Amino acid sequence: TVDFRNAYAENGEADIQLRKAYNGDNWPTGGFEFKLTAGTNTADGEIDTPMPSDSTEGTKTVHATSVEAVDFGGIAYEKAGVYNYTVQEMRNGNAIPADGETVNGITYDGRVYEIQVNVVANDNGTKTVTLKKKLSTATEYSDVDGTTVTVDFRNAYAENGEADIQL
Repeated sequence: TVDFRNAYAENGEADIQLRKAYNGDNWPTGGFEFKLTAGTNTADGEIDTPMPSDSTEGTKTVHATSVEAVDFGGIAYEKAGVYNYTVQEMRNGNAIPADGETVNGITYDGRVYEIQVNVVANDNGTKTVTLKKKLSTATEYSDVDGTTVTVDFRNAYAENGEADIQL
């Protein structure tokens, strides 16, 4: 006799996006810059942590030009495991200091978010994906509903005032 065995497997998917809050009327040319960076993973075998399309060497940069949500793009997971990412604001390709940074009246957000994606392979070949997020300064992750995680960054604008002092 000959045994035939078929297997079914589908990828799990997750999406990472950000929202920008900004009180200024004029956005910087090119908008605000954000970077998603792949971290470690526990998948079987030595594989790179999956990234959205158009990523380069484990990073992807996007620009927010309005308060609408900005999407890094969907990420497909072929193997079960826990996958880690960070999201942070950048300025001219450089990370913002943890306590923020003010340039030309704009205060940039120095917070770093950590995203954790847990992918479980089910017996029927499907994958279950759950997400968690936290600020890098926090000790506990919070669960995310669904397969899209959104992180929030806040920037503020304050005009420099001028005074003419006469003695």
